[in-house]
Amino acid sequence: MRLAVAAGRGGGQNDGYGTQSKETRPERGFFFDNRSKMFFEFDIRTDKQCELIKVDHLLEDALRQSNLEHGALIAFIPHTTAGITINENADPAVKQDILASLEKKIPFQDGYHHAEGNSAAHIKASLMGSSVTVPVANSRLKMGTWQSVFFAEFDGPRHRQLWIMPIFSKAQ
Repeated sequence: MRLAVAAGRGGGQNDGYGTQSKETRPERGFFFDNRSKMFFEFDIRTDKQCELIKVDHLLEDALRQSNLEHGALIAFIPHTTAGITINENADPAVKQDILASLEKKIPFQDGYHHAEGNSAAHIKASLMGSSVTVPVANSRLKMGTWQSVFFAEFDGPRHRQLWIMPIFSKAQ
């Protein structure tokens, strides 16, 4: 698995993982001040047909660059054969069990009608979901002790995107 992020308008910052954030601003709405970045795009390159990739560091990069103190980050996957989830990161066997269970219940070859041959990936992505919301307090992600955010690939290897938008609380 490799994470690579294209430089965006106005450049980006290296996150220490060999990736670079791409910052874009919507043409209207969601502006609170000139110091706050409102939308982030991260390119993700997957290596396997199915895999779960920890992306906490990308959320932390967006959090740092957004100057968000209190609110939430919304992480969204703009693909129909990939998803995102929050789950345990302490034991790598959990990721293996999730993928094995999905494959057992939704095998890639099962007489599907979709002509592209990736119906199982669409079904798995639908079950996983396309977004998660992570609370932020005192400029820190608020997740449980064992929790991490995972990008879920079901039709790889591919080049994918993760979009992150900070939501500021009125107390900001």
